[in-house]
Amino acid sequence: GLPGLMDKPGLRESIALVRALVAEGCDNLTLRELETHLCFLAKRHLDLENLRKALARLEMMMELPDHEMESWIEERNEVCV
Repeated sequence: GLPGLMDKPGLRESIALVRALVAEGCDNLTLRELETHLCFLAKRHLDLENLRKALARLEMMMELPDHEMESWIEERNEVCV
């Protein structure tokens, strides 16, 4: 569901990404690490740029407060106490 991608990443690209991460000894996938390796998922330069934009949007959205999630966590914490 990523807008602007002409050729969506497939199994071959996913395997290439995982192989690169393993070869570099990456055991903690961060947004920065993923951004560095987006070239393994993109088949075209424009796709790479669109993946970078999508990753930036995802990073921004992760920083926004999510009231539904926060209330769910609070409920779970109350049950566990």
